[in-house]
Amino acid sequence: MPTALLLLSLSAGAVEPPKDPERPGLQRVVLGVAGTGAMAAATVWFFYAGDSLGAGDPASLLAGAGFIATAGAMLGASHTVVAPDEADLDGEASTPVVRMGLGYGGAPWAREKTAHGLWVDVRPRVNLGRLRLTPGLTVRQQLGARVDVDWRDQPGTTYDPALTETNRGFDADVEARVRVIEHVDGIATPMLSMRFERFAYADGSVRTLRRSMIVPLAVGFRWRISGRQYFESIAGPRWDQLAWGGDQGSGAAPAFYSPLFLSARYRIQVAHPDLRGGLLRSRFGIAYTHSNFDGEGVNVGAVIGFMGPFRFDWDTRWTPPRGPALQVGVDYSFGVGGGFGLEVGVAPRGSRP
Repeated sequence: MPTALLLLSLSAGAVEPPKDPERPGLQRVVLGVAGTGAMAAATVWFFYAGDSLGAGDPASLLAGAGFIATAGAMLGASHTVVAPDEADLDGEASTPVVRMGLGYGGAPWAREKTAHGLWVDVRPRVNLGRLRLTPGLTVRQQLGARVDVDWRDQPGTTYDPALTETNRGFDADVEARVRVIEHVDGIATPMLSMRFERFAYADGSVRTLRRSMIVPLAVGFRWRISGRQYFESIAGPRWDQLAWGGDQGSGAAPAFYSPLFLSARYRIQVAHPDLRGGLLRSRFGIAYTHSNFDGEGVNVGAVIGFMGPFRFDWDTRWTPPRGPALQVGVDYSFGVGGGFGLEVGVAPRGSRP
């Protein structure tokens, strides 16, 4: 009998237990260690290899992505203490298929004007077996014109507008996502962004500028730390191009190679009690984008132009018993040129993030 019990215990121990997605502690430890290691490597790079490449130094990307990974692991651990259940959620918040957002342009000085931003984003999803394609188009329009004033002493102690600026543009991309191993999806995304700016000067002259950012292919992964938390990062080569026109002629410069593009984010899903018979879900996210294409970035003292913006967002989705899901969200982009934003969106019932 003892021999039989010993054999039974050995055979039971030889069977590997199934992975439990509701206990993601080890995954978060790995993510936190990797993130801390990336920030440490960035520090060593800057101190010993220098910073001659500016935003093109790999250290900048390591620092930004490492911070998101480390902070995400800490936030995830804190959230698990409050809500131990890490199982998948029905009706979880995700990027709506159609959404519209407003960006706060900031408070102007006296006699100046600021312009808020409006954007509309459309992202239908096409499922082809294990592969999912998500083409996206975001159209951006500045509401009104931004007016800057020349504050130097002028005759009659009046201050006249020195520059009037308008801005519009779009972002287009196609995300291809496929499951490569358990809990990990591979991602490939080509991207194109364009901005059209018009400048009117105090002397009556006008100048236009077209800026383009091309990322032929950014590749990366999404790692589902648990049913409610994931870390995602993509990176790829980037080319920029400038074209100009106006009263003094027009022209275009050849496309030039720019610092690598990188996007890293960590998101946490939060469950709420049902509302009017529908599912109520939220998510909190932190993200870093290594790009100052729209003039956003984090500057510390004399360290200017090395880092892109950090973004914090919170959105809440209500999925009624019938009809599409409705979602509202707020975000804050931390850095020079950043600010607050508000968005609303809709998604077909049952759509997945």
